Amino acid sequence: MTAPTALARRSATQAHADRFPVATAELNLTRVQPVATTALLMKTAQPKYRRILLKLSGEALGGDSGAGISPEAVDNMAHEIQEVRELGVQVVVVIGGGNIFRGLPASEKGVERATADYMGMLATVINSLALQDALEKMNIALTDKQKTM
Repeated sequence: MTAPTALARRSATQAHADRFPVATAELNLTRVQPVATTALLMKTAQPKYRRILLKLSGEALGGDSGAGISPEAVDNMAHEIQEVRELGVQVVVVIGGGNIFRGLPASEKGVERATADYMGMLATVINSLALQDALEKMNIALTDKQKTM
């Protein structure tokens, strides 16, 4: 019997990240680093990537309960995105809507599948607006066009 390879021991997420050259990160919503530590990291750290795609689950916006929208959780996400941007990294955010609505369980209870999917898309838009509001309050430009205006 041979020993498992290093790749076999990793989780599916890590294996996926190895195969595809996309930066992945998890937000630490439970603990905020002291400002001095964060400032030191920003001065010394060299980002590995110039651009990243950050996938946020809708449940993360719900805070501890995972449902609804927690202003504290949204603000924490916005602050962490700001820290990454201050390193010179361009950030693209993809956000889910599972904290508000899930299409598959609704379709299993009789809602037409397409209608349930549309409702889930609206939940994603609601979450996007919450994060956009938090970022705008921190004066973070949301597009390159906004930087030049």
